[in-house]
Amino acid sequence: MHQYICDHCKLSGHCERTTQLKQLPNTLMMTLKRFRHESWFASKLDGHITFDEDLKVNNVDYKLHGVVVHKGSLRYGHYISYVRTKANTWQQFDDDDTQDVSWHHVSKCDAYILIYVQVTVTCSCSPSEEF
Repeated sequence: MHQYICDHCKLSGHCERTTQLKQLPNTLMMTLKRFRHESWFASKLDGHITFDEDLKVNNVDYKLHGVVVHKGSLRYGHYISYVRTKANTWQQFDDDDTQDVSWHHVSKCDAYILIYVQVTVTCSCSPSEEF
């Protein structure tokens, strides 16, 4: 909850920021709030945010396929990523270093971006159409 001041009547009250999706995408990318900007001051928000491998949005099932992590500070840092393979295992990509990791390892990281893909994606084309 944030404090809000009405432009018209100048009264203050609480507000809540929400996002509504009119149509759900096949790939859902969520950027988690990891940076705070207040007036002239900015800082990085560290700490673990719990996330799951499976996500249901409006009765549409999604599976986590990627996680991006920012290590470092507001002024400098380094990105690493975790990607689900076709064999349903996880790999960590850190520059030229690639290694297999467990879901437990991925689930404990300080995620910055979560990438979910719909479990069943419906195709609007007919089977006889050529690509």
